[in-house]
Amino acid sequence: MFKLFRRYIFSISLIIVVVFLSFFHNNTSQYKIPFANVDKVVHFLMYGCLSTVIWLEFMFNHRDGSHMKNVWFWAVFFPILMSGIIEILQSTLTTYRSGEYLDFLANTVGVTLATWFCYFIIRPFVVKIEEPFDLFELEEQENEKKKDASS
Repeated sequence: MFKLFRRYIFSISLIIVVVFLSFFHNNTSQYKIPFANVDKVVHFLMYGCLSTVIWLEFMFNHRDGSHMKNVWFWAVFFPILMSGIIEILQSTLTTYRSGEYLDFLANTVGVTLATWFCYFIIRPFVVKIEEPFDLFELEEQENEKKKDASS
């Protein structure tokens, strides 16, 4: 468990910060809000950053491309699920926060754009995978290597 925390310290820390900020009671009436729906931009950035950090830590911990199925759960599905649960809890458990569909949409768009950016822009520079990454072709390559070694 401690090894997991050490390998993903930034992701876990950012999850804790996002959950804290989601339930933090602040008095926004004393601050001047620059434009309407600024909270949607904050939601977009918060969950986009969360997804990006999870992607980056995962890619740096698995540079060989192993466990790529897991990153889709933790960097995409988990933040979206977490944001949905938080929005529901805000509307049911608190009197000072409200759960909104547009907040959930902003969270989802943030995660989606961060995923697109990390997968198509950053991943090719970080993860070194021999192309093609097809399980059957990898087995065929292993069999050919064994045949060549035995000959």
